[in-house]
Order: sequence, then structure tokens, then C-alpha cells
Amino acid sequence: MHNVFMLTVAHLLAEPSLMLRCVAGDAALTNTVTAAHVSELSEPGPWLQGSEVLMTIGLLLRDELEAHRIYVAHLKQAAVSGLIVGLGPGLPFPDRSPVGLITAARECGLPLLELPGQIPFIAVTKWIFAQLAEQQRQDLQDSVDASRALTSAAVAPDPLPRMLDAWHATTGIGAVVVDLAGGLLASSGPSTSLLTQHGKFFAERIARTGSRSMNWAGDERRLRVDAYSLGAQHTRGVLLLERSTPDKSRSMTSVLVSLLSLHLQHQFTADLPSRMRRSQILAQLLRPGLRPDALHRLAAGADLAIDQTYRVVIIRPLVGDDVDALTARLSLAFPGALVRARTGAVELLINGVDQQVIAKLEQLSDGRPTGVGGIVKLGQLASSARHAHALLRLSAHTGRPVQVKDSGTSGLLLELGSAEVLSAYSGAILAPLDDLPEPERFELIETLREWLQSNGAWEAAATRLGVHRNTVRNRIGRIASLTERNLDRGDDRFELWLALRSRSTATGGSHSSEVPRF
Repeated sequence: MHNVFMLTVAHLLAEPSLMLRCVAGDAALTNTVTAAHVSELSEPGPWLQGSEVLMTIGLLLRDELEAHRIYVAHLKQAAVSGLIVGLGPGLPFPDRSPVGLITAARECGLPLLELPGQIPFIAVTKWIFAQLAEQQRQDLQDSVDASRALTSAAVAPDPLPRMLDAWHATTGIGAVVVDLAGGLLASSGPSTSLLTQHGKFFAERIARTGSRSMNWAGDERRLRVDAYSLGAQHTRGVLLLERSTPDKSRSMTSVLVSLLSLHLQHQFTADLPSRMRRSQILAQLLRPGLRPDALHRLAAGADLAIDQTYRVVIIRPLVGDDVDALTARLSLAFPGALVRARTGAVELLINGVDQQVIAKLEQLSDGRPTGVGGIVKLGQLASSARHAHALLRLSAHTGRPVQVKDSGTSGLLLELGSAEVLSAYSGAILAPLDDLPEPERFELIETLREWLQSNGAWEAAATRLGVHRNTVRNRIGRIASLTERNLDRGDDRFELWLALRSRSTATGGSHSSEVPRF
């Protein structure tokens, strides 16, 4: 089926019964033909839709090169596929087309065909529409056959890859199905690696916008993709198709989308009892004061290890959110995790060693307030949940997931301040240093930063800076004098530290993690 037949001017020329002869524009014989039309108007464009073969005896054509150029340019503008001039005794052009018309057609790249007098225009029209009717009949038959193949694959064992294989066999178009986290579920076709690379992009876009379909064109190997949401009421996955020239496979796409949606919906429904059971286990695990025997029983029921660490994540849905879809996305993004949907919150229990948790949550939460509790043993999940809940308000301010980090509390608090306030504060404290010539200013600020980082240890700061410890002492003394701070006092040290942190936070500098966090 994927060898799609399109009627072209070349097919007309090759039909022996029509006896057509090409006299110009043979480089454009691949122009598609969708209809035939007869007109003697000098400007027939308003009565055309494009891709027609126009037939004329040239009744109103003036035998002037410039007039022919204007006429052919008009036909080209109207997207005419080719021009057929009828020849014969008693006609304006009995033996051949006018030289000016041939010249204009050659210049414009428009196929110009000559029809001998014994062949009427109606013969050309009938032949074209007969070919188009046969093409439509074959398209319909191919669609029926392909739909039958897809349906058979849908009821076979392991239906997901079988349906995509059947699709590719009948259309020649690559297909990929990904889950809501962009993970590959099945694929078929030679170009699926490129489609898979864009799976996460489309999964996120469809999940975020609620779109049922979208398309995209990229520079990478001129990849063009059509994406379709799979699922009945809620999106369960995304189908990606490599888009090529428009063809009859479009009529089959709805069949493929429907069958894939039914399969994923059935799969989701079949897993519902297991998800509900694990959700109930999570609710019990979050209760404080669990007895050891109950803890072991619950852990065994959810395949959790007593000796491993875990953390609780709480996400607050936005107004109008599809909580069921959000829960499904979290389940897919964190395999083996326990997920529980509550009124106003979705709770997630994940393994504490997952280093990519924040990156995943930033993609999935999409601005929703998200608190990430501390890493604890299984019997201390209630504490992790309290931490996560307490961080929701802070996450709403920062616009990103926030996790409990003893060393990061000050950084989170600094992020609540505006860049203007932080800059003003740091500028006021560090102004005496900022007024110095650039080499000295940079030298003193770096020395102050490394000295604070070393908790005031002269030798350690000197080693980090690559200078003698007496040099560090002299520089710190100069900083104390310029800023009028007594660096033997904790409060004065803290002010300078806070000024450095405020400046780094306000400007997004690279030193935000290189000063001590008190």
C-alpha cells in the first residue's frame, strides 16, 4: 500500500489512446493531476482549484509572445498542472501550437501537450476521471485491508508491537508509542530512533496542554512528526508518526489511534486493583508510630525493602487539573513507586537513592507546588511527609520542586527575595570593595569567599588561593578595614557571607554553592 499512486501529467502522456505529444515543460511532467477542465478564457484562474489539466483550442489567444507569456504565467499562478492545446482542421491551430506559446511554456516550466484533432477533449476528461475513480476504489480497498490487519493484530498476543508492525507494513510510515514520561513502549520502522528521541517532548506537551493531536517539523534530517494522544477519557500514551507527503494512510490513522487507545485503556484498567492496593499501603505507611510487625507486613505487600531509604513527595494539583492523569504520569515516571491521590494533593513514595528525582519532578510537576521530603528509613515516612508538606508553600514561591537539604535552607530563603532587594543589600555591604580597581577588587572578594569557605582557617584558605597564609591575613585585614567589620565577630562574618550569597543568588552566579552555609 505504501507505494502510493498519484496521477501525473506523465501518465496522461503515456496513455496511447490519447495520442498526446509534449512540446514544452517536460521537466514538470511529475505534476499531480486531480481534474480536467476546458476553458477558452484568457484568465481562467478564478474557476480553477489547482492541479487541473486545462484544455483549450486557443480561441482567444493572441499570436503574440508577450500575450502568451502573460497567459502561461496566469496558469502557473493558478497552479495548473499542464496545458493541453487541441489541434485540427478548422481550429485556430490546425497542425501545431503557436511558437510564442511553446516558448512561454518552456520559460515558465509548464507542461504543454498537443492533442490531435481526432481525439476529443471529452476523451481526456473521461480517462482522467476513470483513473481517479480507480485510485479511490483502490485506496478504499487498501484501507479496508489495512484496518483488517490492524484489528487482527489488536486481538493477538502482545498487540502493541504487532499493531505498529502491521501499520508500517501497509503504509511504510514509521511509528512509535511512548508512555506519559516519554519512555518507549513499542516501535516499528527504520526511522523510529529519531521519533523516540522526541517522545518526551511530545508526551510533556500533550500532557500539559491536553491536546489530542499536534504536529512538528524539525531540522534533524527534516523530521516531520504527527503526535496523537492515546486514551479514552485520559491520556495513557502518545503515538508518534513520521509524516511524509499527504497520502491515503491518513484515512487509517484514526483506526490505529482508536485501537491503540483501547489497548492502553484496557491495560490501565487491568492494573487498577494493584494501584489501589499500593495506594492503600502508602496511606498506612504514612501513619506515625507503626509497629514493626505491621511495617514488615506492609513493606512485603508493596515490594519495599526494610533496610533501604525512601522519601515522600507531595504535589499540589492546580485548579482544573486532571488528578488521574497526573497520578498516571508519576507512576510511569517512577516505576515501582507508590502513588496516592488525595483531595488537594498527590503523594508519592520513591526510593531515596534516585539521583534524578528533582529533574524528573521539574518536568512532571510543570510549576505545581512540589515538596520533596527528607531521605528516611521506611518506619520514618511520616516525618518525610511532614517535611514535604511544609515545603509546598516555599515551592509555590520559587516555582520549582523544593527538597529538604540541611545545607540548602539559606539558599531557599534567599530565593524568596527579589533580585532588586538582594542586589541592593549586597551592594550596600560590599560597596567599599566594589569601588576598588578591578584587579584588587577581584582579589579581595575571592580571598573573602575562600576564607569564609574555609571557616576562617588561614592555612586552608591560603592553600585554596595558592598564596602564603600571611597574604591571606593581610587581605582579610584590609577587607575588615574597608568594610568596617570586625571579622572576629560572628555577626560581622555572617553579614559579609550573606552579602556574597545575596549577590550570587541575584545574578545567578557560579559561586552560589562555594560559600559556607551557616
